[in-house]
Amino acid sequence: MSEATLPTVRPGTRVWTEGPIMRNVFALAWPSVLSMVLMTAFSITDAFFLGRLGTVPLAAAISAIFIVWMIYSILQIATIGITAMVSRAVGEKRPEHAGYVAHQALWFGLGLAAVLTVIGYAVAPAFFRIMGTDADVTREGITYLRIMFLGSTPLLLKEVFGAIFQASGDTRRPLLVTAAAVILNVILDPLLIFGLAGFPRLETAGAAVATIAAYAVSAVIYVGLIRAGKLHIPLRLRFPNRPDFRLFARMVRIGLPPSVGDIVFCTVYLFINEIVAGYGAFAIAALGIGNRLESVNYMISHGFGTAAATLVGQNLGAGQPKRAEKSAWYTVGIVLIWTAAVGAAFILFREPLGRIFLTDLQSQQALHQYLILLGATQVFMGAEIVLYFAFTGAGNTLPPTFISIPGAVVRIPIAWLIGEVLGFGLSGVWWAITLTMVARGVAMAVWFRLNRWQRHAV
Repeated sequence: MSEATLPTVRPGTRVWTEGPIMRNVFALAWPSVLSMVLMTAFSITDAFFLGRLGTVPLAAAISAIFIVWMIYSILQIATIGITAMVSRAVGEKRPEHAGYVAHQALWFGLGLAAVLTVIGYAVAPAFFRIMGTDADVTREGITYLRIMFLGSTPLLLKEVFGAIFQASGDTRRPLLVTAAAVILNVILDPLLIFGLAGFPRLETAGAAVATIAAYAVSAVIYVGLIRAGKLHIPLRLRFPNRPDFRLFARMVRIGLPPSVGDIVFCTVYLFINEIVAGYGAFAIAALGIGNRLESVNYMISHGFGTAAATLVGQNLGAGQPKRAEKSAWYTVGIVLIWTAAVGAAFILFREPLGRIFLTDLQSQQALHQYLILLGATQVFMGAEIVLYFAFTGAGNTLPPTFISIPGAVVRIPIAWLIGEVLGFGLSGVWWAITLTMVARGVAMAVWFRLNRWQRHAV
């Protein structure tokens, strides 16, 4: 079907190009923030129930998480392209074109997921050989990871439909769908892991099956919402008569750079984890708890970043580049206040936090050092994340990628230089992580301030 024959937009669409900017930021951000919080419940629920089986199932799922992050990163090629192109079309008051882009992007994403399923299933054992996990962990982990790769299609559908709703200016329905998925996962996890109520006992595999089932149900809910007319842009769900390969190319041009950046980031953390492991188990524990505490700020920043992407895209489409810029900086300001407050809490309450999460004194002391540096640099992480999303909303994804990839890779030699050459030991890793966090945040702000993204076409 051609773009011209698509139906028109339903009445009641809200376009975020007028009214108080601050109000728009909060109205778009709070559902996205809650969605991010709910998404963490997937991994927390899996860890809770798998931990009841023993250390091997839990270690298998935790070891696979870096690769699962890579699955999300690869699928971002479609979702980031959708955010930029659909939000721009909505801002231009071209709902038919927005629906056309979303329609083509949906099927492009399904093709991407199919390729990822085949390749990922085949190479899953290689990931565990690289990590060098024990035989039992490797066996369980391969099973878990292969199921996750087989679930690439329902995962893609959940992410793509969510991106389409958010780009059109609706962040509340994705929140409700995510909440439903989390509730279903909480119910299915014990049933499938332990074999309760007549369900088969799948143990580690059960956690993966529960997650994929929750994603599949999410996709079905989205389809129902679209068929009920709850999406305020026209979206055809059947296969397009003529795939638009030029549009696919534009989507790859927008989505590939940040996708590669996230894959590099995940890979770097594999090496960081290996460096930290050289100092002992206490160091791994401190790194893990520090990262989980930091995730509070990450989730808030990510949620507000999603709002910034929609506001930048729609306002650029409406021919209001100055309002797009103000929307981004207002969002940064809100996040800076939040991250500064949480960062101060890291520093002031580092000792109670250490006692809550860790039992041995050595791990607590390592965490105290890490939290001091994390607390002092959280504002830079918040600014980087929000502006990263603002760039993607403009469809200008190369600048943040040029910042994020070197900023991640350089952590490895800096950790070695400060830790081994200069003799700071484990503190060298903490310095490497936080110094690069500062550099990335400053670089992102400077590049965004140049305003070249305002002239970027998608």
